[in-house]
Amino acid sequence: AISLYHELEKEDMKYIKQEYDPENNHFLINLIDSPGHVDFSSEVTAALRVTDGALVVVDCVSGVCVQTETVLRQAIGERIRPVLFMNKMDLALLTLQLEAEDLYQTFQRIIENVNVIVGTYGEDDGPMGNIQIFQACMTKTKEEALGLVEKLNVKLTSEDKDLEGKPLLKTIMRKWLPAGDAMLQMIVIHLPSPVTAQKYRAELLYEGPTDDECCMAVKACDPKGPLMMYVSKMCIIEESGEHIIAGAGELHLEICLKDLEEDHAGIPIVKSEPVVSYRETVSEESSIMCLSKSPNKHNRLFMKAAPLPDGCAEAIDKGDIAPRQELKERARFMADKFDFDIGEARKVWCFGPEGTGPNLLMDCTKAVQYLNEIKDSVVAGFQWATKEGVLCEENMRGARFNIYDVTLHADAIHRGGGQIIPTARRVIYASALTAKPALLEPVYLVEIQPCGHCRWALGSCCTACNPGFTADLRSNTGGQAFPQCVFDHWQIMQGDAMDPATKVGGIVTATRKRKGLKEGIPPLDNFLDKL
Repeated sequence: AISLYHELEKEDMKYIKQEYDPENNHFLINLIDSPGHVDFSSEVTAALRVTDGALVVVDCVSGVCVQTETVLRQAIGERIRPVLFMNKMDLALLTLQLEAEDLYQTFQRIIENVNVIVGTYGEDDGPMGNIQIFQACMTKTKEEALGLVEKLNVKLTSEDKDLEGKPLLKTIMRKWLPAGDAMLQMIVIHLPSPVTAQKYRAELLYEGPTDDECCMAVKACDPKGPLMMYVSKMCIIEESGEHIIAGAGELHLEICLKDLEEDHAGIPIVKSEPVVSYRETVSEESSIMCLSKSPNKHNRLFMKAAPLPDGCAEAIDKGDIAPRQELKERARFMADKFDFDIGEARKVWCFGPEGTGPNLLMDCTKAVQYLNEIKDSVVAGFQWATKEGVLCEENMRGARFNIYDVTLHADAIHRGGGQIIPTARRVIYASALTAKPALLEPVYLVEIQPCGHCRWALGSCCTACNPGFTADLRSNTGGQAFPQCVFDHWQIMQGDAMDPATKVGGIVTATRKRKGLKEGIPPLDNFLDKL
């Protein structure tokens, strides 16, 4: 990060739309540089959370790429106002020799693409403005170029006038519109100050009441407010005891391992083959009503599993359906958008795993005694089961578990957490095994950026096939193509996950072996009890 001082011209102060001191035209700008590669999107997110505005740099030759969209989506998600900065215009003018109309269309297309992304994921959109393209320097007609310079009130020395082509263009641009001044002026005029930004970012930064002392201090950017700390990035310690390095792509993993070996540990590191994260799900409704009894045999839980409607899991991921939403509003949205029964939608007990995941526990019972007394225990069992699924203890996704009936002991001491939590986990596992369990694999959206005469390519590939993809592509194209891979969606793997002879069954077996679990999937009898 670097700090820059900028003094804005008095006549330009009128273009600032936010609150400012009209007597003070001095500004301090703190710039935080973050990696542009899509594999390092987590680093971009960490940087965005401590900033108020974003300067998105786009190569005017390559245009808007997959990483540009990723960065813009991240900025909008964090309520960071972005501005566009188009780079490498001299390359388009002098190297590619684009005609004036082609150059105009290129600029227009880039700005329109950015506005489409901003309009899709955010609330802001801006007009393209007036663009005029002059090709005097490009076509080496020096007389026209010098005539244009006089109209711009740019003074050239005799040495400058002897230049041609690219050196002449650079000299004119530096004297007429220095990149540093233009960029800083754009930041000051169009990006919000901390005082302005925190008014609409406070609810993302602080989860407490909006009218308490801490939130009001954040909104006002009050230096005299209480001391607060914001955790912008967290590192997870695996419960299995493994040291796992997680990354968005090959490049990210390579850099992390290189830093560990060379900069931090200073010793060789023994590493395993890349591991892909899968998700477990169900593909149909449970074939039978599943029953599990508590260890003392005095309590019974009846449950069925079913897949969530298409798009529901994604809506939970986006926050359109969230645990903290108002109950009736959430139920109405679920009923209208995904055809849930309105009564059942109002009785969502929880989301899982971690209380926010894309699985639902729903109360479909009618007139059952003591139900609310065991709710916390059933929820705890649900969180446990959805965090470690029945197939290979991977997180579950896109499953709905419906409680249809319970039979409970009249004495509260016989229906405590020690009795109900493992019972809830067992009945959820039984429901999943009778609902045709399946495995979800992550699928990447791959954009291949060419050099020279190559063509653009856009496609998708499963993550399990990805290791070595970057190296193979570069070796087969002589280093002329560079892939950008970003997570796109989860896809059900074909085949029977219960059969070790199938591909998906082999993955389940290999995952269980890696985690030190018993070799085969536990049989249904381990979880399903009889009346």
